[in-house]
Amino acid sequence: MKPYRKKLLVLFFGISILTLVFLGYRNYNLILDLVYPVQKSIYGVVSTISDVKDLIISNDQILDENKKLRLEVIKLKNQIQNLEYLEYENAKLKQLLKYSSSLNLKNIQLARVISFSPNNWEKYIVIDVGKGKGVNIGDLVVSDGYLVGKITDVGLFSSKVTLVNDIDFKITGRTQKTREYVFLRGIGKNAVLKFVKKNQDIRVGDLVETDNPKGIPIGKIVKVEDYPTEFFKKVEVEPFLKTFKLEYVLVIKGNK
Repeated sequence: MKPYRKKLLVLFFGISILTLVFLGYRNYNLILDLVYPVQKSIYGVVSTISDVKDLIISNDQILDENKKLRLEVIKLKNQIQNLEYLEYENAKLKQLLKYSSSLNLKNIQLARVISFSPNNWEKYIVIDVGKGKGVNIGDLVVSDGYLVGKITDVGLFSSKVTLVNDIDFKITGRTQKTREYVFLRGIGKNAVLKFVKKNQDIRVGDLVETDNPKGIPIGKIVKVEDYPTEFFKKVEVEPFLKTFKLEYVLVIKGNK
């Protein structure tokens, strides 16, 4: 018990004892009237202190309950976010598998992108599959209906994918409309078609796609320049690749 409460109770009982003592006298009515205000005041103070204590305890319980409820709300929100992400992830995977079926791709391996190139002069990603899943150097990598790049380094559990706009990326292909045979090479931001002869039917807006396997889109021709003094046309291609949107990819195994 708190010290001040002890003192008040001692005073209360002392006055009560004095009251009993004085009750033996004739003027006990007068004594009662004199003592009553003090007794009532002391009782009121003790009662108020008790009520305040109960109120504080009640408030603490409410705060504890509120804290628990907030934690439950946070947990529920996290669960909802996880479910939404799993639903989104499932839809992405279904889309990739549907795309592989449309191209009749059989020997494929699903992979997750786990890192990106840390600098601006190299264009590559790292995926979470490697030799342990039958991935080899030269395998093509696709996502969202377009060519992402080519496997250039392989570990047991992960692989490096050089992207189509990297300066070291090279691949043969064809234009979608005119079926001209082309040789594509990355130049950093975009890509170019090398060794395009004067008589080749290369048009702005035409799509460039892979030749083996056939039909995987790589990019769109955005510029064609034909200089009289040059032996080849200068052709620029804008890849469909959106590097930092990549999450899941398909490795087409056995296409070197």
